[in-house]
Amino acid sequence: MTDPFEWGQNQNPLDTYLMQAVPPAVERATSCHSDHIDMQEVVFRYAHETAPGRLVAIQRLGEAASIGVVDESSHLCIHPIFGPWFAFRSVILFPMIMGLSDSYREPTPRLEDLITPQEERLARQRLQFALE
Repeated sequence: MTDPFEWGQNQNPLDTYLMQAVPPAVERATSCHSDHIDMQEVVFRYAHETAPGRLVAIQRLGEAASIGVVDESSHLCIHPIFGPWFAFRSVILFPMIMGLSDSYREPTPRLEDLITPQEERLARQRLQFALE
């Protein structure tokens, strides 16, 4: 990993940090897994990557993983506890890991249960302002 003091000189220090910190953290976390996981088979994608073949619909992935619900107006993924105040920064794709099933997943809440009409209107207005 490069010197953290150099990150401030980068245009996007958080992106630099993620790309340097996530793979070693995953390697440490998976080293205790009973099945050997070949790190060459693990795929890392980051929210800031937009090159062809690298772009991930990360909000949709969060919804598919039952982490939250995508609000079509604001394009934010709304978490049942944290609301929109969290961010997806990376996705880690592992080769087949046995032992997890659909029963592990929590049911996805409905958007109406997570955000009020006023919050949705404010989010839509702020998105529009940011796009102008």
